[in-house]
This record gives sequence, C-alpha cells and structure tokens, in this order.
Amino acid sequence: MEIGALLSAITFHGYSDQFYHSLGAGKPLGYGKVKFNVNGLKFLEKSAEEYMLDFENMMISINPNWISSPQIHELFAMAKGGVDEDFLQYPSIQEYANYKKEKKTNSQRI
Repeated sequence: MEIGALLSAITFHGYSDQFYHSLGAGKPLGYGKVKFNVNGLKFLEKSAEEYMLDFENMMISINPNWISSPQIHELFAMAKGGVDEDFLQYPSIQEYANYKKEKKTNSQRI
C-alpha cells in the first residue's frame, strides 16, 4: 500500500502523461512544470499498477469516494494546466481573506 501511495503521488495515479507537478517559485507564470515517469520496478515483486491498486483498495476501505473528494478534484485541476495555461492565479490578499472567512475550496471559487 505504501509503495502504491508513493507511485500514485508521483504519477498522478498512473496518469503522469496528462498532469504536471509544480516545483519552485514562479508557478503562476508556468515555471517549474515537470512530469515524472516510473520506468520499471526491478527489485519489487509487483508492477506499478498492482501496487497502486493495493493503495486504491485501502483508500476505498477508508472512504469509498476518496477519488472524487474536493481535495483530489483540486489537485487534478491544478496539475492539469500546461505551461501556457493561465487559469490558475493567486488571489489578492483581500480575496484570500474572504475565501478563508467563507471557507470555500478552490473548486468552489471557479
């Protein structure tokens, strides 16, 4: 399960070709967009897909709707944007304060 959780985080649960990780500063400008691929697990007993399935089954036993949770939805929304996408912008300080007061999630703001 733990190996599956790591693989899921690195590869966006097997969809690394569609999503980007954002590293460092300048994220609103599109800087730091990277993709990671896992090529072979030589010293492990199972395939990456089998480890991620173990993780998925564990998560389903905790929360059957984990994959459609607001947190996962926001993660994929942020990770989907390509280098030229500008739909993700930092809110102003006042907007952020208002969001915190209203306890809105990112997906509710869009």
